[in-house]
Amino acid sequence: SQIKIMAGGGASSTFDPLDTLQFTSDEMKAAVQAASDYGTYVAAHIHTSDAMRRAAEAGVMSFEHATIMDD
Repeated sequence: SQIKIMAGGGASSTFDPLDTLQFTSDEMKAAVQAASDYGTYVAAHIHTSDAMRRAAEAGVMSFEHATIMDD
C-alpha cells in the first residue's frame, strides 16, 4: 500500500480550490523519504500541472485525479 498526500486542492469547499498547492517541495520530499523508509511510496491527490510538477520533482510515484492539466 502507499501513503497518499493531498498535494493539490480538494474541491470539497470554497476554501479548498482545485488550483492550490498544499505542500512545499521540501515537505513533499520529506513525505517521499518517510514512505521510502517504511518500504512504500507516495501517491498524490493533485489537479493541476503545477502540483504534478512539484510532486514529480519530489519523487512522488503516483498521481490521482489530474483533472486540470496543460501540456
